[in-house]
Amino acid sequence: MLREGDRVIAAVSGGPDSVCLLHCLVELAPEYSIELLAAHFNHKLRGEDSDRDEQFVEGLCKRLNVPLSLAGEDMAAVSRREKGSLEELCRKSRHGFLEGLAREKGFGKIALGHNLDDQAETVLMNVIRGTGIDGLKGIDPVRDFFIRPLIGIERKEIIDFLSARGIPWRTDHSNYENSFRRNSIRNSLIPFIRENYNPSIVDTLGRLANIARSENEFLDSLMEKAASSWDPLPGRGMKIPTGELLGHHPALRKRIIKSALEGLSPVKGGISHEHISAVLKAAGGKEPGVSLDLPFGISARREYDFLVIERRPAEGKPFEYAVPIPGTLMLAEAGMAFRFELMHSIPGNFGDSWRAYMDMDKIVHPLVFRNARPGDRIEPFGMEGKKKLQDVFTDTKVPRARRKHIPVLADACSVLWVPGVVSSRRTRVTANTGNVLSVEKI
Repeated sequence: MLREGDRVIAAVSGGPDSVCLLHCLVELAPEYSIELLAAHFNHKLRGEDSDRDEQFVEGLCKRLNVPLSLAGEDMAAVSRREKGSLEELCRKSRHGFLEGLAREKGFGKIALGHNLDDQAETVLMNVIRGTGIDGLKGIDPVRDFFIRPLIGIERKEIIDFLSARGIPWRTDHSNYENSFRRNSIRNSLIPFIRENYNPSIVDTLGRLANIARSENEFLDSLMEKAASSWDPLPGRGMKIPTGELLGHHPALRKRIIKSALEGLSPVKGGISHEHISAVLKAAGGKEPGVSLDLPFGISARREYDFLVIERRPAEGKPFEYAVPIPGTLMLAEAGMAFRFELMHSIPGNFGDSWRAYMDMDKIVHPLVFRNARPGDRIEPFGMEGKKKLQDVFTDTKVPRARRKHIPVLADACSVLWVPGVVSSRRTRVTANTGNVLSVEKI
């Protein structure tokens, strides 16, 4: 957790855990040559008691000669205007302050005071809620730049340490109110188990967390190896070959889907077993275009032999732009740009899927680039007759969700070219063509 020369922020609430943490870090500082900064966040939930906690921390840091940064917010007011549990909102605000402070001051570690009892409570709470191995591992001793040096120490040991040294601390009496589930587990359930079933329940649950963490890391390594060749959708999700996904052990399949969904979820624990099962059912089903709307604007859909998990794109707005000849046209809606040139000789090739040549004299103006619309038809090159554009998309396996965003080049009569998909024979270049229009994606 600590390396020589580290710059460490210690989160100090004033309770016994954080006070013990700060004293230990102060004693270790010379050995590790670490620089310390204490930080206190006032949640303003207990009136004058909250202010006295802040004053206590100020006095503690002054005695230990540790610099202190303070911040606070009326969390009761925050909970009235924002969704989520009060506990989660407090954690989010507190961690936001700590992370911002670390970035501002250039500190690489943030030390938190969680202990072995906290670990046991978390594991037991996850078991009651219904969890897999990921939940059994409880609180990570090290996660990103957060470290928890006391995670293997029971609360009783911490109290004994402080008492033996005559070190004072503050008591948050709200910890004894059983209206919060964690408090109820701490104050009622664990003492009951300790007295009636296992005197060492805290140590036992801590050992379970360590075992689960090791096995969880192994499964994560298998998952990362399995997904290493799949296409990420930067900032949006992942495109997974269904054949490869279904070829893995069911446990690994669930972990892959869980990871993909939680990577897009803004709230920890917002993805349930039911969501994961529904996505896996869609991946293994026979319907090629099935789509699921999941929480937090996440969607999962089959695109033929692929499962796409991503944030739902904004609804495509209609667009239409006149074509400059010659000139360049930028289509922001499609994320593409095209160059138009007028030629007076027949090219030596017939272009490719991203470049087309057309007989300018066969075009019925106006010539526009626009999004595909219901009822669009094209006379596909190499085929007889007209065909609905939606049927062309189906034949060429263009995902339904992308169709509204694909640009089409059309004149007053019909679609002439769908970049990357199909071109029309109506404006094909022949030996009699005098004016050739070249259109190229750039």
